[in-house]
Amino acid sequence: MNDKDIEELLDYIYNNEYQFLSLNIDSNDVKDNETLNHFKEIITFEYLEYDLKLLSSKIIEDDLIAYYLTSLSREIIRNGGWIEYKKIIDKNNERKIRKEISELKISEFQSNNPRLPYLISICGVIISLLVFIMSCIKDSKEYHQKTIEYKQSPIEKRQIDSILYIYQKEYSNARNIDSLKMN
Repeated sequence: MNDKDIEELLDYIYNNEYQFLSLNIDSNDVKDNETLNHFKEIITFEYLEYDLKLLSSKIIEDDLIAYYLTSLSREIIRNGGWIEYKKIIDKNNERKIRKEISELKISEFQSNNPRLPYLISICGVIISLLVFIMSCIKDSKEYHQKTIEYKQSPIEKRQIDSILYIYQKEYSNARNIDSLKMN
């Protein structure tokens, strides 16, 4: 049974709600084409019921069975049919295979380089220590620079402040002259 036959049968059962099959077959008429077709139908419905889980059955009478759709088959029909479902299943299987291949490559790389994580972590610790030492050295230089500033005598400080004041005054005068020239 091919995919197109399965899709047509599911659509037929979906549109007719139930499919009835009679189990009453004479063993003398086995060579009859109609009986062979009936056997094929029974085999088809059992394949859909037990292997694919697309149908469920309920015995109505001793020789009459009603087949109806399962929730999976109703969902398959609503989402485009059996052929679309098979395409989705095939894509998912391909993804799983690619994922397994990539996981295999990763585990192979890890087995070939078992000490690599340790080397990376040691490099990280060394870099962290270097950054910590450099920040300590920078802080100590700034501290020494501040202490040098505090060690200056008050006279030197006044001289530096007066020189700065003179430069600021000259700079502001030069700006005022430039702004007057522009106007």
